[in-house]
Amino acid sequence: MSQIGKVLAARDAYPRGVMAVMQQHYGALRRALDQNQCVAANNSANLLWMTRMSEQIEPALNPGNVDPRFHAYARKLDARLAAARALNPASCPALRVAARQIGARCAACHAVYR
Repeated sequence: MSQIGKVLAARDAYPRGVMAVMQQHYGALRRALDQNQCVAANNSANLLWMTRMSEQIEPALNPGNVDPRFHAYARKLDARLAAARALNPASCPALRVAARQIGARCAACHAVYR
């Protein structure tokens, strides 16, 4: 890989990493639903990681908040994650609702920016 290629890859590593970690923990929630194993402690841990990564979305993808529309999408995701964490879903029906709402926030942003 050329030096320019390395610089470009390093520049993109942070946004890709943030999204990869988000996807991993969202996937864990979805797998819990698929396996009907909705344990509050596991759900809480995954939601906490998603919240941490959500806080990194704008520094990684919208530094300086230059795109107000992106900022609005990020804040809506933050609000949905906060609501899910406050609920601390221990049952699969509650987790299903939370996961669906979080997924809808992600999908709305991805429809515009992906």
